[in-house]
Amino acid sequence: MKKKFLFCFLLIYSIAFGQKKVDGSRFKIVGFIEGQENGIVVLSYLNFEGKFIHDTCKLNKGNFLFTGKIKEPTNAYLDGNIKSKSINDPNTTDFFIEPSMMNISLLVDNFKKATISGSSVQNEMSRLQKFKDSIYDNMGIKLLEAEYSNAIELLNKSKENIVLQELAKNAFDKLIPYRDKIKLIDFDYIEKNRDSYLSAYLLRYYFSSLSVDSLAKFYDNFSFKIQQSVFGDLVRQQIILKLGAGVGSKAKVFSINDINDRLLDVSKLIGKKYILLDFWASWCLPCRKGSPYLIELYKKYQDKGLEVICISSDRNSGDWKKAVEKDKTSLFYHIRDNLDIGEFQKGNINQFNVNKEYAISVLPTKILIDTNGIIIFRQENDDDTQLTEQLRKVFRF
Repeated sequence: MKKKFLFCFLLIYSIAFGQKKVDGSRFKIVGFIEGQENGIVVLSYLNFEGKFIHDTCKLNKGNFLFTGKIKEPTNAYLDGNIKSKSINDPNTTDFFIEPSMMNISLLVDNFKKATISGSSVQNEMSRLQKFKDSIYDNMGIKLLEAEYSNAIELLNKSKENIVLQELAKNAFDKLIPYRDKIKLIDFDYIEKNRDSYLSAYLLRYYFSSLSVDSLAKFYDNFSFKIQQSVFGDLVRQQIILKLGAGVGSKAKVFSINDINDRLLDVSKLIGKKYILLDFWASWCLPCRKGSPYLIELYKKYQDKGLEVICISSDRNSGDWKKAVEKDKTSLFYHIRDNLDIGEFQKGNINQFNVNKEYAISVLPTKILIDTNGIIIFRQENDDDTQLTEQLRKVFRF
């Protein structure tokens, strides 16, 4: 069954690659913001040419109008007088637009409660969200989220405080049963609605938790139309990445300046060393907790040919360097994932970056590469038991 799904995926991919058609239609959004007469609103979306654009419109007594051309229903973001770049900002919201006439009514400082009409996919999303909201209320999640937010706020003021790190982790863990419930609801929807753009959109949120076989199974169940959609294409790309970054695959090589601004060329290590890639971040508590044991493993196998390269997802270089110093891991190679966030926000999603090449969607992740440049082990959690056994097999002690 496992091979069947992957075969179906690869077969459909090869057919689809040659059959993708170019089409598109115009949309029109007529909107009104209650409580704000002047200023601007910004609509961000993927246009007909596949470019992520930011369209600006001046308010006229609270009214605004957007028109554009898109290939299919897609997710869009609407920003008013935003106070931050957070997705939780009261004056930002996201919704589905499609080639049609749509209306949207918003209340200043409460964009999340927007009233939207004219988009069938958004109607689907609203019905599903209404059901999720009932789960949210019944499980008392609002109080748990407030507890987690307060813990994170305290932790941001003292990021190296172990007590606060544990407080944040415990608060996060209390939300796991709710997240698991929502995941089951989404999976049920995806499985039963194979011809829905929303299904492919929802699946993106589970790239990290789903195996390549599970992703291929979902993809194989999609209708041809959804497989050819932008969101379907993202699922396909993720499958390809996971297939190319799993055990048995050839390791991707890269050259990046390290923490000391010296060039690290991985190709020069392959053939000479076993390379352990450790994907982490300063804000990842399980990652940091594993550092002492990683040091222990390195000292045990260093003379046998083990090298460790730590790839951080930190955007703040100060936090990154401080964590390396505090955890005493300077004996490893250290680099930062080279994703240019500015370019990414402008719509350049095709950049080369290490996390993308190795299909990293969860931290910590550890990948072991042998002297032939082949991935022989991959671990996507903080339990190093299997890594320990793998190193024992490799170095025979």
